[in-house]
Amino acid sequence: MTKLYFYLVRVNQRAQSSYRRMTV
Repeated sequence: MTKLYFYLVRVNQRAQSSYRRMTV
């Protein structure tokens, strides 16, 4: 489960960065 959590966190960070770029 730790691996899944780490993967989700990484994906979430990538999605947030992309969303922020789009907003800006």
